[in-house]
Amino acid sequence: MGEVFGRNGSARRVTRPGARLRLLTSDARGNVAVRLALIIPGLILLGAGVLDLFAVHNAHNHLQRIAEAGALAAAPGLATDADAARTRAATSVADAMRDWPNAPTLEDAYEIVRHGGEPAIRIRLRGHRPSLLGNMLPPGGWTFSGEATATSQGLVPTDQNQAPG
Repeated sequence: MGEVFGRNGSARRVTRPGARLRLLTSDARGNVAVRLALIIPGLILLGAGVLDLFAVHNAHNHLQRIAEAGALAAAPGLATDADAARTRAATSVADAMRDWPNAPTLEDAYEIVRHGGEPAIRIRLRGHRPSLLGNMLPPGGWTFSGEATATSQGLVPTDQNQAPG
C-alpha cells in the first residue's frame, strides 16, 4: 500500500485490517508467556479434578468395606435375634465411621431380608462429600454408596449324605 503523512509530518503505513491481525499473531515476542498463562490454569484444574476423582474412588471403596464388615459382624446373630443383629451392624458401621478421618456424611439403612431361604442382613450406606473444586464439579459434591448382604451359614452342610473328605 502507500504511506500517509500525518499533521506532525510523521509517516504511517496504510494497511488492510486483516494485515494488522496477521501482524499481531505472527509476532513471536512474548508468545511463550501468553501460552503458559493460558495453559497452566487449565492444567492445574485438570490435576485437581484427577485428585478429586481419586479421593472419591478411595472413599467409595472404603464405604463398601465398612458395609461388608458391618454385615459380617451382624450375620452370626441373625439366627437368634434379628433386632440384635441390626443393632450390631449399626454399631460396627458407627465405629468404623468414627475411625475414618474426614469421613463423609452418611445415610444408612439396615434391613433383615430373606436370601436363599435364610434370614440375611442388608446394609445400605450412602456417603456424601464436597468436591475439591468448591462443589462446582459435580454441583453439590460427590455422592457414593456401598451395599452388603450377609447371612449366617448353618453348621450342617446341605448334602448330609456326602462323606467328609
